[in-house]
Amino acid sequence: MKNPWKRLSKINPKREDGTRQINSKVLSELVMAKLPTAEMSVVLTIISKTWGFNKKTDAISTSQFVIATGFPERTIKRVRQKLLKRRIIFFSESKRVFRGSPLNEYMFNKHYDTWKSQDRKKGVTSDMGDIQGKKRVSPEPPTIETIQKKEIYSRVINYLNNKTGKNYKADTAKTKSLIDARLKEDFKVKDFKKVIDVKTKEWLTDSKNNKFLRPETLFGNKFEGYLNDHGGSDNKQKIPVFTVDEEDRST
Repeated sequence: MKNPWKRLSKINPKREDGTRQINSKVLSELVMAKLPTAEMSVVLTIISKTWGFNKKTDAISTSQFVIATGFPERTIKRVRQKLLKRRIIFFSESKRVFRGSPLNEYMFNKHYDTWKSQDRKKGVTSDMGDIQGKKRVSPEPPTIETIQKKEIYSRVINYLNNKTGKNYKADTAKTKSLIDARLKEDFKVKDFKKVIDVKTKEWLTDSKNNKFLRPETLFGNKFEGYLNDHGGSDNKQKIPVFTVDEEDRST
């Protein structure tokens, strides 16, 4: 079977470029654990930096997690505590120092039979579905596409909040619909960041326009116009500029 999207790709990853091997049963149990996107991202980062280099443990800084996952520092710190409580990862202070502070040494716990199930709230379980009366209704399992979109929502809105000092949520229906609309037009995360950079530079200290540093304005119908204010997108074809030769002018 041929990959219908291969012709659209500009990359061609190969096995010899580097791989991360993981035991099939461990991978299966990790999938069945139904970890939220941020938790799964942290787990995969730890596996990559340990097993990926034939190591059992590795000293990893919080900034490395931020770069690898796209999630902010506060999310990384919250998530790693949850994973520790569930016994999926373990970490402790190491002898290595980064910027004057000791780094934590991380390891992934491959002994999945020791993992703890997710904490359950009264009447609701995030891994078993909502209880409605006496009937348990299972949630729809996440797809690769929905997981990828959640990551994009978080990366874009976190970037906007960090740049503007605001506190927009990445999971509101309006914000997701705006980002989805631009993704359908083949814009990428870097394009969202470009628009945020351009308009933040222009509006952040402008008392009149600062209020427009919001998803509904930045990611709306004027998105491409904002993107092309300072250089434009690499994804969109540039319109050639034709000049008139001196001979043509004289005719």
